[in-house]
Amino acid sequence: MVSFFREQHPDGSASTSAVVRPPYPGLIAASAVVSREGAVSGRVGARTWVAAVAGLGLVSAVVRIVVAQWHTAPRYWPDEYIYSAISHALAHGHLQVRGQQAGFYAILQPLLAAPAWRFLPVYDAYRVIQAGNAIAASLVVLPLWLLGRELRLPRLTTYLICIYALLVPTLTMIPITITDFVAYPLVIAAAAVAVRALNEPTRGRQLVFLCIASLATIARIQYVVVIPAYLVAAVVIDRRRALRRHPFVFLALVPAAVGAVLAVTGYYAVGSEAFRLGMLKWMGLQGLLLSLTAGVAIVPGAVAALLRPNNRVEKAFAAFTAVFVLLVFFEASSPAASEGRYKERYLLAIVPLLAVAFGVHMNSRRSHRSIVLVVGAALIVAAVGIPLSAYTFNAPYYDSQTLDFAWLLQNHLGPSTSSLVVLLFIVVGAAVAMAGLWKREVGVVALPVAIAWVLAVSVVATHIDVVFNKKANDPGWIDRAAGAATVTAVATPASGRIELLRQLYWNASVDNEARLDRATPTDTYATPRVDVGPHGELGGISGYFLLDETGTQAVLTGATVVAKQGDYTLFRGERPRFRTLVENQLSTGWLSPYAWLRAWPSDSSATSAPTVRFTLSLPREGAREVHMQLGDQLFVVRSGSSVHLTCRSPKWPLDLVLASNDVAPDPLGRPVTVDLTQLTVTSGAARTTAGCSTTAG
Repeated sequence: MVSFFREQHPDGSASTSAVVRPPYPGLIAASAVVSREGAVSGRVGARTWVAAVAGLGLVSAVVRIVVAQWHTAPRYWPDEYIYSAISHALAHGHLQVRGQQAGFYAILQPLLAAPAWRFLPVYDAYRVIQAGNAIAASLVVLPLWLLGRELRLPRLTTYLICIYALLVPTLTMIPITITDFVAYPLVIAAAAVAVRALNEPTRGRQLVFLCIASLATIARIQYVVVIPAYLVAAVVIDRRRALRRHPFVFLALVPAAVGAVLAVTGYYAVGSEAFRLGMLKWMGLQGLLLSLTAGVAIVPGAVAALLRPNNRVEKAFAAFTAVFVLLVFFEASSPAASEGRYKERYLLAIVPLLAVAFGVHMNSRRSHRSIVLVVGAALIVAAVGIPLSAYTFNAPYYDSQTLDFAWLLQNHLGPSTSSLVVLLFIVVGAAVAMAGLWKREVGVVALPVAIAWVLAVSVVATHIDVVFNKKANDPGWIDRAAGAATVTAVATPASGRIELLRQLYWNASVDNEARLDRATPTDTYATPRVDVGPHGELGGISGYFLLDETGTQAVLTGATVVAKQGDYTLFRGERPRFRTLVENQLSTGWLSPYAWLRAWPSDSSATSAPTVRFTLSLPREGAREVHMQLGDQLFVVRSGSSVHLTCRSPKWPLDLVLASNDVAPDPLGRPVTVDLTQLTVTSGAARTTAGCSTTAG
């Protein structure tokens, strides 16, 4: 309806105006009310979803903390010791490990854990750190939710992605003292902010990205690659205008380069030999294994979304994520090639980004059809040609939960059947991904299928972790016995470095390490050698020292036993000396194939000659016969028999090698020959003829 009216102007003129009046003004008013109600309803719905996501993170943190109670002691070495040692150092205002510069740049987790190690009893601190890991990892839902909003994903899809990210198999390592779980939400947050800043660049967003990227880098140095990933994505999106639109991130190129240098130096230094042709093989192999870790069904669609984005925001996400994935794959493939191991933990941050990419794919499936078909077929062909059982040896002792799952299958079903089961899952997953191109009802189950898979792998990996858990027995016994004094750990030949690392982890007072000549140091930090003097002196050792008797047995003078636990003895002495030292004799008494027995006088000024007596024996079980070479003499020890020997030397110290090729495995699989017992040392007349002889028992 149109109405006309005359308007009188101040100058006396008049004009006629027309006003369009709605025929039903009440309908417009009602529509406005409905719109306001819809907006309010939308806000309430959004708040409900946000509350649901926050609740999801809370539930995840609580469940992870409860599950961690079954993990009672560290077992991932040497990483756990290094992080705890750096935390202790930071708590005391420096960055040194055993008197040396740490050379370790992922210091965010040690910094956060330092107060716990400083002010709480050692075991309470351990539990607090586990809880901190659980809380940190569960925070990943927040940046994922923001990333889903930026990409305009359906709320239900984003919620499922959050569930998926909280079930990634690597998160079963949350009870372990490592940095990955502090870095996890930070690197996903860096991706979310990067997509926002790339899509709509502002100075503030770029600065926020740089702050989060810096935190992610000092949490885990490999994540320095988020900055070059942003820069490449900026060039892809804005081309010649990239420098003008993203100046602050380009200014970060120099510190990013410094970070890259730090990433290959320090504690985990790598040389040119680390970059080998085998890396190419492992980049492809890790691609297949990561697809299995991610649940297969979402991978073809995720790859398609990264290769064929539809608009600017998808292009920003695709460019950033693709470069990030390639760089992280390159980093992880160096240790993978050198160790021959799938480095699943290094690829943790990639897995939820694949789920986000799959969500993008579900919004625009038609343009992705050919890519999905090619990737799905490639996964099937690769799985047929590469049996997983070839990579599962000793899987529970490494950092791949997917291989843990395959290892357990292999133990129950055998190598062939277990490989067939895994192959079948890959075929089904790829088939779901490809069938979803034509039937959306099939496509929407891909993410739930992946969630079910990562949940199953996580449950199995948690079970294995509980089974392999080794309970800590009075872990802080050295600190308690030594008080505030510094203790030197003495590594000895044939003694396992892992058990000694346990003592170093729990006891901050063990702040020095030395080693006998043929001993293996616990880690890459410099370990001074203990030179045994002509009278058995332990060169450079005084005060409190911890002797590892796992693989070497000793009797000392000039030192007092302060405390003992298992194969470790804490001594105190200003001028300790060995009386006897049998290198390569296990704490069980068994000799390794090559053992070295030495003896020194109780009085360093003695001029007499040494005589040692000992017994070599074998248990009755079996029908073994061991030919034992003592110097240039040969003695035979048979099952169920004992040989009593007396050995002499014309002067101190007595020096005798006991060797044999007749070995058998002990219960731990170590090669052993005979049992040596009843070792005694006496002084005899000088100028005695050297040699050994049998005596009556």
